[in-house]
Amino acid sequence: MKKLSYRCENEYGPDPCEYALNNYTIPESEVTPALGGGRPKCPGKTRSGLPCNADLIPIAVGKGRWGEAILAEGRLWMVLLGGAFFLLLLAGVWYLSPLGLGQSQPSLLATPNPLLFSGKPGGKKSAQLTIRNNGEGELVIDRIEVRPAAFSVSGEKVRIKAKGAAKLPVRFDSPSIDLTEGELVLHSNDQKSPTTIKLVANRDPWWVFRKLESTSTLLQKEP
Repeated sequence: MKKLSYRCENEYGPDPCEYALNNYTIPESEVTPALGGGRPKCPGKTRSGLPCNADLIPIAVGKGRWGEAILAEGRLWMVLLGGAFFLLLLAGVWYLSPLGLGQSQPSLLATPNPLLFSGKPGGKKSAQLTIRNNGEGELVIDRIEVRPAAFSVSGEKVRIKAKGAAKLPVRFDSPSIDLTEGELVLHSNDQKSPTTIKLVANRDPWWVFRKLESTSTLLQKEP
């Protein structure tokens, strides 16, 4: 059975006790029981020379250098703080794991970009977008946006395994014969999401030239 010893708890404040300041351990045999019950009081004096008379806190002393187990209430906060830190660490690992910490990540590549709809101007046309997953984790496309309304796709969710590929049919339906451009936006679990693909319908042989002419200062005509 372990013997009890005591320590003085008055080590802080404006007038601390000498036993507390020097971290003395008082054997049970040297402790005078408190009158009327309650905790025994710390002997000695405070720094200013007054009787200490602070409560003594019991501790259990075992054998060896590491045999002391602290039972005092004042040390309980250290145990609680350690447990809280451990829980915060677990929460951090859980939160960061979906972001790629220690996990294989998908990588989306959509081709061709821009996606061109061939055929005579006006009416219905279709084209296929190839979506590749060049990463190591499963690619999940959970939302697809298409604009304007002349362009459309079927299905709202696509799953592609690592190093796999899938075809996504895209449709164009408009009576207009004018050049029509749009966008297809893929929202996925790729870190670079969203991915935007240019859509072009009713193009003519000079479409590329006119695009370059409108954006390049080298091809602009002088007034």
